[in-house]
Amino acid sequence: MRIRLNYNIFMNGGKTMNVKKLRRVGVLMSSFVLSAGLFFAMNLTAQAANEAEDNDTFETATAINVNEDIHGTMDGQGLTHCENDVYKFTITEPGSVSIDFTRDNRVEQGSFYYVTLFDSNQKEMWKEQLSGDKMSVSFLTLGAGLGTAYYGDGTYYVQVACHEPDGSTYNFKVNYTASANWEAENNGDKEKANVLVSGQEKNGVITSGGYDEDFYKMEVTEPGYLTLHLSNEYYDNPNEWYVTLLDANDQVWYKTTLPMKNTEEQTSDAIEVAPGTYYVRVSGTSTCGIRYTVRLDYYSPVEQVRAFVTRMYEVALGRTPDAEGLNDWTNRLLSGDAQAVNIVQGFLCSDEYANKNKTNGEIVNDCYLAMLGRQADPDGYNDWVTKLDNGMSVNAIFAGFVGSQEFNNLCANYGIQPGTYAVTEARDQNEGVTAYVARLYTQALGRGYDKDGLNDWCSKIIADTSRDNIIQVAANGFFHSKEFQDKGLTDEEYVKVLYRTFLGREAEPDGLESWKKQLADGKSRDDILPGFANSQEFTDIMQQYGL
Repeated sequence: MRIRLNYNIFMNGGKTMNVKKLRRVGVLMSSFVLSAGLFFAMNLTAQAANEAEDNDTFETATAINVNEDIHGTMDGQGLTHCENDVYKFTITEPGSVSIDFTRDNRVEQGSFYYVTLFDSNQKEMWKEQLSGDKMSVSFLTLGAGLGTAYYGDGTYYVQVACHEPDGSTYNFKVNYTASANWEAENNGDKEKANVLVSGQEKNGVITSGGYDEDFYKMEVTEPGYLTLHLSNEYYDNPNEWYVTLLDANDQVWYKTTLPMKNTEEQTSDAIEVAPGTYYVRVSGTSTCGIRYTVRLDYYSPVEQVRAFVTRMYEVALGRTPDAEGLNDWTNRLLSGDAQAVNIVQGFLCSDEYANKNKTNGEIVNDCYLAMLGRQADPDGYNDWVTKLDNGMSVNAIFAGFVGSQEFNNLCANYGIQPGTYAVTEARDQNEGVTAYVARLYTQALGRGYDKDGLNDWCSKIIADTSRDNIIQVAANGFFHSKEFQDKGLTDEEYVKVLYRTFLGREAEPDGLESWKKQLADGKSRDDILPGFANSQEFTDIMQQYGL
């Protein structure tokens, strides 16, 4: 604990002068002199963690501890010069610092306080101004380094200044947290770049209103791929971040501009690179004080492919890969025997996946995660679930996604080719035909489709989409089938099935009786079927299927 003596001289009329200031103008305090009209009194007060005067230069800075409350005074009544109090603190591990500062409310409206943080080279890192009746401020969190020629020796300075010293008091605390995940200032050029390790994040801020630049570097020892990731705190401001990946010769390998209102992590495509040193430069316009997080991922070709295969085990099968399977799929991709879409199909059409008995909705979600790297959007989810419910297979989803930009981007991040995919089953070639045939199964036969039958009838309609052929498929394929004949339906039951199959509704009483009478009067069932198949209602139903 430091002991500070506050000596106050009380003069006639109740005015007070602080002895510290009198010493500055040559008043000797080694003794007290009484003279006419003057009365001196000495007031001694013990305080903890106070400034130690005179501490108005970097050389005479008061040493303080981090995470400790500090008290100080802006001495000088009636003086017009700017009072400076300088403090220094030392850290022994890389980490982050922030400052909480408060002042008392005796400061006049027109006075100003300035609180500044300097690095070990006495270069300004951050400055805050408290004017008028503003009583407190909290600095943003900054990275702090030590122990190298780049970042200084771990000593930092806090300067408290007042435009019109008036004897007011202030308090502050340097908050410090040891952490390897913060940038270490000053890293404003390639020579002072912070080292990045693949897959590890670094937090940083731009410290001087857009004039600061932060550099990071990574050594690449083998040919491979880099992906750059950046996210930032949301800030409602129209200004922007500038993020660049460049090499030792300043060749730009990737560059992007991001709004400060960005709310999602931005990820570059996989960038194929040769061995060498690569740098990430982060800067911006008026991004001062806004925190960002940067990460650079490196993959060798083998590592990338193994990462893709591992991801498929996790997404599709919900488990870590077995060594044999991982090596087999990886070697197939590396050799060119298989491409990305073939690997996706291999997992999502495997017996292990089928044994999970997932719903169509779950299958759709797995396809989105496997091929697009995201959850399904509501419209896409509903569309694909409907297609699966109507008889199409998961292969139709593979064919639908394989040419998308999202799948291409996902594959590029792993350094693999997306491949091409063509459906082979008739039920996957025309959504409307498949839905129509599946409807015949449920309405005419009263059951779900079997895969072979569905493909067979779909292929017959795809070969000839005329109305006559569509009706013939319904009549010959379903109403004349042995399965339908074996039902032994009465005339009334038969007419009701025609209503459901061709009109999509239940029979109204008058219509039901009319058709039954025609059958009773000698017409065959084949005689009345065209009356339903050629109706406007059936035409409208076929139009819903694009037929």
